[in-house]
Amino acid sequence: MLYLESPIGVGFSYSNTSSDYFNWNDTQTALENLRFILKWFEKFPQYQNSDLFLTGESYAGHYIPQLAELMLKYNKQTNIKPIKLKAIALGNPLLDIEISMNAAEFLWYHGAISDDLLAMK
Repeated sequence: MLYLESPIGVGFSYSNTSSDYFNWNDTQTALENLRFILKWFEKFPQYQNSDLFLTGESYAGHYIPQLAELMLKYNKQTNIKPIKLKAIALGNPLLDIEISMNAAEFLWYHGAISDDLLAMK
């Protein structure tokens, strides 16, 4: 199991360049993650034939699907060793602000949150 924290500033990841924290987006995160995985396979080629499962939670609802899409595009190239992407899994993903953040009444109505939590909105 390999853990990768991204983008810059998440978990233990950091940059010595303060502008990196502001000049970053989901597309760059996905590209950097693909670069990392390809370099990791170069350093540890014994894992290149293993099935790869991408997982993430919360905001990974954005960048895991983008990374998976980049991997599928990468695999369509000729003369490369394809990445054996098997599946993706997202836990409690932030997919859409309306659905994920502004849905208190819906969640309360379906018993997913308590009266107290609804009152905090």
